[in-house]
Amino acid sequence: QIKETLRCTNFDDFEPRFAAHGFKSGVRELADCEHFRVELWLVKKKRSLDEKTAVVLHVVRGKLEVISDSETWKLQRGETALLAARPHQLVPLDGKVEAIITRCGLEN
Repeated sequence: QIKETLRCTNFDDFEPRFAAHGFKSGVRELADCEHFRVELWLVKKKRSLDEKTAVVLHVVRGKLEVISDSETWKLQRGETALLAARPHQLVPLDGKVEAIITRCGLEN
């Protein structure tokens, strides 16, 4: 079984780099590679998210209002949204919000 396992293991598979540094302007990088970047955002006041590609937004703590040019919706802890590649405003609804932002298809 070991030989079979070794044959189907992709040893050229990539592993993202895990960041070990703290927050910079309310953003902490959690993982980064050529395919995606994962960040933890502290949202204490209204802030912009203007992306050229779609992003995945997951609320870890608190409640957040997401405003785009055509719609507004609310997310709370545990909820996830796929945001289209256009400008958004993130507005905390209950003090400090923590959210994970995942960017895919990066151009490095």
